[in-house]
Amino acid sequence: MRISVLLVILFASSGAFAQEKWGEAGGWDIYVSAQMDRSCFAKRLMDDGSEVHIGFDVAHEGGFLAVYNPEWSHIKEGQSSVVEFDFGDARFAGEANAQFLEDTPGGRALFNNPAFVQAFARKNTVQVKGSQGVTFEIVLKGTQKAVTALRKCQIVQSGGGDKNK
Repeated sequence: MRISVLLVILFASSGAFAQEKWGEAGGWDIYVSAQMDRSCFAKRLMDDGSEVHIGFDVAHEGGFLAVYNPEWSHIKEGQSSVVEFDFGDARFAGEANAQFLEDTPGGRALFNNPAFVQAFARKNTVQVKGSQGVTFEIVLKGTQKAVTALRKCQIVQSGGGDKNK
């Protein structure tokens, strides 16, 4: 079964963005981004040097997954490519757009399918395959707790709750 992830073309951007640490859960650090309309996201540094971000994108009324890796020198500003996410029993595909986190190349894909977040939260790994032949695995340890914390963070940012409750 193949389910598509929302595909939205983003402009590539360079430079750091303002973020404030909100907490941590399941080995993921939870942040609030001032540049994304106070959207919450989780990030973790992986063993291979990749930095993975997953979170809300309030402006686009959905979520995003971004991965940055200093070894991905083949990525150039303005590029976009199809990316596939294989969770074993669930597969998703979407368009990832080149994005740089400071000087580190990576890609970012938006989604609006709740099944994507559910798979991300409950599975142990996801295989990611880009159209340029780059394939890698993301270990999803602790993501259930991280996704729960992300939802709470976003409710608080929307004025609907208290961080400590």
